[in-house]
Amino acid sequence: MTWFIVALFLVMLLGDVPPLSFIDGAFLKHLGIPAAITWFMSQKTFDNKRPLGFLRSVITYFTAQKITFSGRPVKPVKAHALDHITHVRRFNQ
Repeated sequence: MTWFIVALFLVMLLGDVPPLSFIDGAFLKHLGIPAAITWFMSQKTFDNKRPLGFLRSVITYFTAQKITFSGRPVKPVKAHALDHITHVRRFNQ
């Protein structure tokens, strides 16, 4: 029931946005789309999690800092170019 109410609210809120504004029938727009979303979300499990837990983990992944070590952020260290070192390649004959 919660998925239906959330989907109906989103359809009503985003009804003037182009993908939803092309649908003329109010029955399909306000009943069919939320019912389809509700059915889909009740049938699926994502990574053996409920859809809300999966959505929470996806949002956490995209908002979290990516470069960490033991849960603490890592400050990048400037790498100094070693221009004075010459690399010589030797071919054996």
